[in-house]
Amino acid sequence: KGALLTSLRNEQGKDLLQFLEQHRHGRPAIVCGDMNAEPVEPVYATLTQSHQPSLSSAYATVNDGHEPPYSTWKIRGDGETKHNLDYVLYTDEGSSALQVLGALDHPKEEDLGPGRAPSFSCPSDHFSLVCDFALPPLKRPPFHVEEDHRGR
Repeated sequence: KGALLTSLRNEQGKDLLQFLEQHRHGRPAIVCGDMNAEPVEPVYATLTQSHQPSLSSAYATVNDGHEPPYSTWKIRGDGETKHNLDYVLYTDEGSSALQVLGALDHPKEEDLGPGRAPSFSCPSDHFSLVCDFALPPLKRPPFHVEEDHRGR
């Protein structure tokens, strides 16, 4: 926590975008991870509001522009906390973009039990993020099978 770590995470987000731009060569990309940052932190805006490449949140896409209220919910010695720190981001570039078809719901309070997570029903203190994507069509001619020398 704190301004220094917030700034460091934002710089790491910029580095990630630069890496994607240099190595994906226009292909669609999916970036998943524990960013250790809430959606209100600068790194989230850096990743989702930059111009190149443009990343969108899969969960926000299927939830009318809203991230889930939490991706971790735990009870520790200093109390109960829930945060949204984990994301599935994807390149969103018009007709050649990936299409989000759906996302797994997060467990509800009654699903977790009194100890929250980790628990028998959720073995990690971070919940699984699962999204279905449709890939864009290929932009190359279809595969052509040549006949062999016997005419087959």
